[in-house]
Amino acid sequence: MVELANVPFGHDLPAIRLIGFIIELILCSLLTILTVAVGCQLWKQTGYHLNLRITVFNMYISNPIMAFSRCIWIIHIIMAETLLSPWMVEQSIRLQTLAISAFWIMQIPAIFERICATIFYKSYSNWKCKETLLIIFLSWVLLVNISYDLMPMPIEIGYAIIIVANIVITPLYIVLFRINFNRYKNKSKNLTERYQLFKNVESMYPLAWTVAIEVVHNLDTLIAAVIYAVIVVPSENNNYQVVQNSVGNLIREVILIAYCLPFLVYSKERHKTKFINRVAAQSQNVNALYSKQFRNLW
Repeated sequence: MVELANVPFGHDLPAIRLIGFIIELILCSLLTILTVAVGCQLWKQTGYHLNLRITVFNMYISNPIMAFSRCIWIIHIIMAETLLSPWMVEQSIRLQTLAISAFWIMQIPAIFERICATIFYKSYSNWKCKETLLIIFLSWVLLVNISYDLMPMPIEIGYAIIIVANIVITPLYIVLFRINFNRYKNKSKNLTERYQLFKNVESMYPLAWTVAIEVVHNLDTLIAAVIYAVIVVPSENNNYQVVQNSVGNLIREVILIAYCLPFLVYSKERHKTKFINRVAAQSQNVNALYSKQFRNLW
């Protein structure tokens, strides 16, 4: 920061915009730190299947990419746009596009992995990582194509996949939770199966929060698009666009920071107790109803 203070500001940056840039640099640094913390937390969660840990970690890889590219871009602006060459400017923008798109796309391998864990719960503990790595690879192919146009696929198809995936994923998580919860409640005698079912349910709690945060991000994107179309464009005032970009970047970085929290603040013991109590309560309700019906028959 000392070196930056001695560099002339590009385009006579207003104080409020410079403050916004400094806040962004702080938020991007915090985002990188939290992403590393999520990776360390997942490494310790040996109770989770390796496939689950890989797909969840894959959801967060793009965070430091976004933080780095955004920081480089901010420093470039502060240094009167003398830091990066035109080619590097383009790559920085593409990296930011890649990271933002990854926020939506990389939920797909996670839901695919949870579907497999639910369908094949009897044997899933013995599964390897081939299928998971394949779906992650395909997701990155789609992502890179959207960001860099490397494959001859209409960009509309890529975004259509993102939209459909976001619409489908939320109800899918609810269905998967109910299926695994009901299976666990039926008390299979196979301890390996019961352990897998419990882990299936347990993993849904933090994953559900990541989906909720993605919904917030989607609403923010929609609102920003409406504001841009209704207010910014008709005004033909460049200051409005600068303000919207600054505010939009700050909001996105706060959302990405919140995106790291589910796997950092999630308490296994608290949810384990709640889950077991819920199973016990439902079992008691079923037993009470059965006893009542039995008495009525007699």
